[in-house]
Amino acid sequence: MNKLLLIAVVLLTTGCAGTPWYTGGSWDPWKPTELEKRFGDAYYASIKNQTLNPDASKNLSPVFGMDGKWVEEILKTYLKSYQKEQSKPTYIFNVGEGSGLR
Repeated sequence: MNKLLLIAVVLLTTGCAGTPWYTGGSWDPWKPTELEKRFGDAYYASIKNQTLNPDASKNLSPVFGMDGKWVEEILKTYLKSYQKEQSKPTYIFNVGEGSGLR
């Protein structure tokens, strides 16, 4: 019984080891398809088209004309704008409405 189970497991797992795909005339499990060759081209093209200055990362000179304290205050204001304000609890006391039980 154990040998039969072992043979069944081995046969089932070898089927999952490498399934070849058809690539235009021959079965070749290592040759990528046309879709796999061009995978990600649209993503990289969109990044390239949305970049205003592709050579901006080559300019390593420091930025002049901005006061450090001014920039720090802007950053603090920006970060505060994303924090949720904790609202104070609202207590409602109903006095004189109804008799309590209905």
